[in-house]
Amino acid sequence: MSAKPGFHGVDILLTSRWPNDIAHNNQGPVPDLNWLRQCPGSQAVAKALRPRYHFAGGAVFFERSPYRNHGAQEAPVNVTRFLGMAPVGNPVKAKWIYACSIVPRSEEDVAKLVEQPQGTTDSPFAGNSSFHFRTPLSKHAEHFLTLCCVARGLAPVTQENCWFCLGSPKVEKHLVASVSKDVYLALPKGQLCEDHVLIVPVKHCQSTLHLDDDIATGVNEYKKALRKFFAATDRDVVFFERNFRSDHMQLQAVPVPRGLSDSIELAARSLASRYQLQLDTQPAGTDLNELFEETTPYFMLELPSGQLLIHGISGRFPLQYGREILAHAQVLNCPDKIDWKACSLDKEGETAATKAFREAFRPHDPFLKKKAVAE
Repeated sequence: MSAKPGFHGVDILLTSRWPNDIAHNNQGPVPDLNWLRQCPGSQAVAKALRPRYHFAGGAVFFERSPYRNHGAQEAPVNVTRFLGMAPVGNPVKAKWIYACSIVPRSEEDVAKLVEQPQGTTDSPFAGNSSFHFRTPLSKHAEHFLTLCCVARGLAPVTQENCWFCLGSPKVEKHLVASVSKDVYLALPKGQLCEDHVLIVPVKHCQSTLHLDDDIATGVNEYKKALRKFFAATDRDVVFFERNFRSDHMQLQAVPVPRGLSDSIELAARSLASRYQLQLDTQPAGTDLNELFEETTPYFMLELPSGQLLIHGISGRFPLQYGREILAHAQVLNCPDKIDWKACSLDKEGETAATKAFREAFRPHDPFLKKKAVAE
């Protein structure tokens, strides 16, 4: 287990366009590429993700020589094999199908993974460098991915249309249990268990990485208060956050019976193995800003001990991973609640649950105490 998270690339990348300069440095013939349109986004994504195989659609077939993804002074990493595929059923019968056998990166022997086969070239892209958590995608890559979202008809999320900005008309205020100037507590849709709550910034913030000092202080005060609240009834608390396909930070706080830290970690690692996720361990008190750039998606789970389990997301990710860990048979044993939609209540039930939590939490609410002192 590495002491610090690192990005290791992906097995397969599919893009609709070819990267700029892909034929540069190739060892062998290159087809006519006058038809090729410039696509800096595809190039930036290929550089950042370091795929073992990169398939792209186009007008001709082109199997490029494998190319290196590391510089002269860097440790070897996997090579990339680029294949441009011709259209299906093209009149000149250029190759449009390709068969390959690939052992998943997570199961491949490291020595074999970094082999540099005969004919391997330097990267075709100028300024190639290795990628790790603290290297965000370039502006071209961000633009490439943004265009993809626009093509799908997704409107940008703002404070006016966000489900979690407290001033938005879309907020379901009957779920709000406690409010401070910068942060609030709310019940989630579909609680995993009684007293499962969310810690949420009042204003629009993407993740923990985007919090200013005042909001971060408010989050930490709520975390401290929740630990005391749950400890009073002989419970621990697990916090987790998924900064992936989410528009507004939600730090989930889930109470669990005492003494389950080992079981929670075992469940997390078992599921990580199933989903081929790299789960790294960080000590209590680790600042996520030291691990990630603001543009890096991630999953974070904080055990009752304060130790963090971290995964930097670079490809597909199971959206219910956090809930699945806690719903595991060795933790809360509620597999029917992995999907929040399967256990959500009607508005009347949600209102009653919010009221019950608010009343129970009141003696521990740090902001109610401050308000009383101020008065």
